[in-house]
Amino acid sequence: MESKRETLRFLRILRGDVPNTSRRGWNIHLEGALSWLNLAIASTRGIGLSKGFDLLRRKWHPLYPEITGYTIPTLLNLYLMTGNSHWEALALKWAKNLLQYRSIEGGIYYWDHQKSHYPVIFDTGQVIFGWVAAYCHTGNPLFLEAAEQSADWLVHQQREDGVWVNHQHLNYPKVIDARVDWALLELHKVSSKPVYQQAALRNLNWVLQNQHPDGWFSYCGFRRFEAPFTHTLAYTAEALFYSAKITDDEQFMEAARKTADALMHFQRPDGSLAGAFGKHWKEAEKSTCLTGNAQMSKLWIEMSKEFHASEYKVAAEKSLEFLCKTQILETNFCEILGGIAGSYPIYGKYERFKYPAWACKFFIDALLAVQKDNATRELLFYSG
Repeated sequence: MESKRETLRFLRILRGDVPNTSRRGWNIHLEGALSWLNLAIASTRGIGLSKGFDLLRRKWHPLYPEITGYTIPTLLNLYLMTGNSHWEALALKWAKNLLQYRSIEGGIYYWDHQKSHYPVIFDTGQVIFGWVAAYCHTGNPLFLEAAEQSADWLVHQQREDGVWVNHQHLNYPKVIDARVDWALLELHKVSSKPVYQQAALRNLNWVLQNQHPDGWFSYCGFRRFEAPFTHTLAYTAEALFYSAKITDDEQFMEAARKTADALMHFQRPDGSLAGAFGKHWKEAEKSTCLTGNAQMSKLWIEMSKEFHASEYKVAAEKSLEFLCKTQILETNFCEILGGIAGSYPIYGKYERFKYPAWACKFFIDALLAVQKDNATRELLFYSG
């Protein structure tokens, strides 16, 4: 039975209180995030990554194929940076286990494949990241064949104008499918099939058509008339950035930079970003979407190197410092210790009262990017 003190601590967390007042060094926060990540992995018995922890219901969600797939590159980067074979073994185990989450045609099922037999475009692209990384790391053709089968399904589902309309989550086409394009371009680098690059470029051109002059995107929310979360704006900008790096297309890089610069302009003094932005960058959510903050931290770090511009590094570190202050490193509730919540305060709109695993994944990616120059072994350029 919980003590009265523990109950009060729990209520403080629900109220949005966070005990941290300063960061304690990047490595301390990375260790905390990895500890939480191991809990999320243990909740699935090691076969993948849980969607995350529901604080109100006090339970772990089941394995989520999408985030399991795009966390494989993160695990391999952890192995390359630390030499800890634990991360390598998990990454390859997940890559094999994900084979059962695809349809006969190659589409990846949304959520638990035993409950849902609906393959989704975005989820399929994210799992391709994992298989490409596993193939590049091992040379095992099994992973390349799986990635190509899923990519063939994506190509088959695409309209001639480059848009994916069918097999969309919530039945709504989205510019975040730029991340599917990025995955197809990564696959094209190791595959002999030009059709993957062609499909990616078709959709990327559609994404560009939906960027406004100020860098904001239409079709960027999860629902038609919803102001996009910072998470989905960051999804789109980072996909354009990495796609530009692969294709040397200046239009994609310019589009990525336009969105990144706009978000940097709207960064608050404490380093945070509004949780969502409407048209003309009108703030639509006062709480912060911590996932979006983590993604932008990493993207700004990469842009500081790409353009040799210190302002991006300053924005990235301010954002990371804010994230570190929201990370709870001292609590009796082990399920949230070291994790990153959906929103700050935790009752914000994005993943309200939850600790989504992808928030922790992107936080880890950003912390690795900050320390990348000190790595003794070369990391994967992309992290899914």
